Formats: sequence, C-alpha cells, structure tokens
Amino acid sequence: MEIRHLFWLLACLGNFGGRICEIVNLANKGLTSVPDNISTNVMQLDIQDNAITTIHRTDFNDKYWTLLSINFTNNKLSHFEEGCFNGTHLQSAYFTMNELTAVPDLQYVVRVSLWYLRFDSNRISKLLATDFNNLNLLDLNLTNNSIALIDPGCFKGTTRLGNLHLNLNELTSFPALPELEGILEKLFLDSNKIDNAPLKALSYLTKLTYLSLRFNYLTHLPDFTTVLSGQVTITMEGNPLDCCCNMAWLRKYEHSAYNYQICKYPSQWNSTAWNNITEEMLRNQPCGDKSTPYLCGTTLRHYAMCHAVVNMRVFRTRNSTLAPHDRDNDVTLTEKYTNTYSTQCDNSFVHFRWRELQLECHEPRATSEMYEDAVTSTTNIFNAK
Repeated sequence: MEIRHLFWLLACLGNFGGRICEIVNLANKGLTSVPDNISTNVMQLDIQDNAITTIHRTDFNDKYWTLLSINFTNNKLSHFEEGCFNGTHLQSAYFTMNELTAVPDLQYVVRVSLWYLRFDSNRISKLLATDFNNLNLLDLNLTNNSIALIDPGCFKGTTRLGNLHLNLNELTSFPALPELEGILEKLFLDSNKIDNAPLKALSYLTKLTYLSLRFNYLTHLPDFTTVLSGQVTITMEGNPLDCCCNMAWLRKYEHSAYNYQICKYPSQWNSTAWNNITEEMLRNQPCGDKSTPYLCGTTLRHYAMCHAVVNMRVFRTRNSTLAPHDRDNDVTLTEKYTNTYSTQCDNSFVHFRWRELQLECHEPRATSEMYEDAVTSTTNIFNAK
C-alpha cells in the first residue's frame, strides 16, 4: 500500500469533521450510469437498487483513491470495461443481483487490496482458469449462479481465501481446488447437483473447518477421516443418503451434531435424528439393495476367494465323489452347488459373515491363510452334508 493511501486512511480515522472519506448514498435514484459528480473524498459508495448496465473505464479510474467499498447490488450490470477500477484501493465490492454472465477482469487493478467480493445472484456459468488469479481475497461469494464448471488453476496465486460460497449452482461433482490447499477454511456447496465427493478433491482441503453439502444428490460418501481433520463441521441434510456401514466414519465428527434427519435409507431411519443413530447401528447396517446387501471392510479378493472355494468343491464333487448314476446328471448337480453356494457368494459375501462356514471375511487376513481356512471349513461342511 503506497504511503499516500496510508496517510488518507489514517486521516479517515481522525474524521476531520467529516470532510474526508465520505459515505455517499446513491441507492434507489433511478440511475442508468455512474454519475461523474461523486465526491472525490468518497470512502464508501452505495449505489444499489438502480438500473446501471455498464461500468465504464472513466467511471472510477484514478478518481477516487480513498474509495474502499462499493455496493452495486440490484442493478442491471452485464459489462465491465477493462481496467475500470484502476487507481482505486477497493477492499470490498458487491455486485449481487445483476446480469453478469462471466467474472469481470479485476485482478490487475485491485488484486492487492480487494478482500471481500460478491458476485452472488448473477448468471455466471463457468469459472475460467484466470478469473481469480493472484487476488488477495479473504471471502468470495458466488452463490446463486449457474456455475457448472471450475477450470483448473482458477485460484492460482490466491493465497488468503478463507471462505468460498458456491451454494445454489449447477455443480455435479465436488470441486477440486488444489490452489487452495492449506488455505481454504470454509466451503459452502449447498443446493447443487453433486452426486459424488472424490477423496482426491477433498485431500486438498487440509485447513478446512466447515463443509456444507446440504441439499445435493449424495447417496454415499467416502471416508473423509482419511483426508480431513476430525475438527471439521460437516452439514449434509437434504441428501438421499444411504445410512449404512460405510457411513459409520461420520460419527467421528462430533462437531457435526444433527438434530434432524439425514438418512433416506433404510426407511426405518428416515424419520430418526442423526444424533440418535449410533456408530454401532451403522456398522451393523448392510449397504446395497435387498438383492446384493453387503457389510463393509471387504475387498474383491474375498469375493474371488469365495467363488474359488465353491468352484473347487464343485469340481471335486463332479469328478471324485459322485456315484456312477449321478455322473450322468452331473450338470444338474453342478447347478445345484453353483446355485446354492455361488449365490451365497453373490448375495452374502460382503455381509461376509458366512455363518455356515464360520468365516469372518470382513476382517481381512493374509490371503493364503484365509484361503486355507475357507478350504478346510468348506470341505468339512460339504463332507458333513
């Protein structure tokens, strides 16, 4: 900040009888353009509730170097001429409820001074790779636009952004924001169309303290505890969540205390407050639909092992233990074993409490040990039959 600007800020604090750093109110005056007779000592300019469509280069350039705050809320802004705030030291700029379809280029004229920026309730559909580069923003509000895509590098060099508001947009996936790693503290994503939240995208948010995902399309969530601090407050009501064993991790976020319902499934929980659903209840609740329910903590290795054991037993039955008259009907007998035990693999393997086999596949052990135990248990049970 140049010495001259610092001097005037100190003068504002002294007030000097109100002659310096004025608050100018031009709200609701029927204006269609920025007037040219604004006091050169203006510190705050309220020009909301008018019909201004364009901010011209001559409106502000090198005219109001004490200007710290502007409010253009509820105008008809659709265009900013390039370099239109040159020579200003704006700290806050509000362009809420206008008709902008893209983010205006502000980075070369206010990139050092601007802390608070609002473009909420416009028609912005995409954030380009250069839209917010090298800004000194603390808080950015883009709520209630039509943003469906955020280009990589959009926040490159923006090193202080603590709060990012993206509510009421058209995002379908959790945004990846690697430029804000170790910087962003609060992220608001309510009322989008987000149906997945990849851990890779979440892994960049190492300083996050608040995450709001309310009213999206999420049915399942990955285990955030692997990438986020346990001190994060998470809100997610209004999603069609399947509250089952793979959601048990959420109970570790004690700051996310819900006195409302967040579970759509199972149906017996959709009227139960989240605070009344314990971690044990979740761990014992299978995920998936009725035809293929499963409990958590298993892998495809267990599935392959299960089928290997069944196929081994079918092979032995067909080739070693069938009576001669049964070998003629070995297809039927094979189908019997396949239908009975392979179906058990498909429908119960990730329940993975094979009660008949006394094998707890949801607690992984070394592959060879599991296989040998399974072979022994299976052989004993099949021979007993």
